[in-house]
Amino acid sequence: MLKGIDVEEVFTFLSERNRAPRTSIQFQAYTKKVWEALLSEIGQVFARFRPNVDTRRVFRTFWKNHVRHWDTIVSFNYDVVFEYSLPYRCVWHYAAVDSTDRSRPLRILKPHGSINWEETDGEISVEDDPVSFPIMPIIVAPTHLKFIGTGETVVENGAATQPVVGYLNQSAHMADIWGAMENAMREAKGFVFVGYSFPSSDLYFSSVLRSALAVRKSHPFVVIVNPDSMAIRAKLHSRFAIPLERIRSFSDLQTFNQTTRSHVIQMFE
Repeated sequence: MLKGIDVEEVFTFLSERNRAPRTSIQFQAYTKKVWEALLSEIGQVFARFRPNVDTRRVFRTFWKNHVRHWDTIVSFNYDVVFEYSLPYRCVWHYAAVDSTDRSRPLRILKPHGSINWEETDGEISVEDDPVSFPIMPIIVAPTHLKFIGTGETVVENGAATQPVVGYLNQSAHMADIWGAMENAMREAKGFVFVGYSFPSSDLYFSSVLRSALAVRKSHPFVVIVNPDSMAIRAKLHSRFAIPLERIRSFSDLQTFNQTTRSHVIQMFE
């Protein structure tokens, strides 16, 4: 019965109708209940995915061969397998969320939220215990309406301020995360996409990528690590006008880990 249903489309529809402008009060109340139930269930399901011997081996090799402390890691995953699989000596933090002052930290940006994040009075807190997670985590759907405001205004001292703007009025931190990601993409020498297949539903990320490419003086080098890497390579070339000679592909992360950062850079020189 569920075979013909696109999960991403349903997910996106619920998130948009939950807070989008011009949604009736009755329908909004209904979708809010469904959305909250969905968030709780997503948190419980993804909490089952935990670091293990295999993930630690793969991601620690990835960290050793390809990652430097000045890099920025962008993860669209809700789970925390990657960050908690890194070596203990690897100092990292959630950029634009965790304000902890750390020495030479690796920045991790999670534009779609994380199962260990929780919002209270507009502020995002991080649950540091990798075993205990919030009942209502921050989850952002892959939708093109990430930053539409509802038109509501805030009244302070009897005066109305500008309309509230953010991911459907979610925490302003989410806008900070997306802004930090776009700035990093404008400055980065290269992009490495691991497992991201550019889904058609995530139009907003595509627009951010296009915006970042438009202001660059030169094309970045792009590495695609995906079983469908050749098709994605063609998609990037046709949709974003990235020259094919600036794109390299690998079928999986294990294969990519057999190379080194310096070797990958040499492939583009």
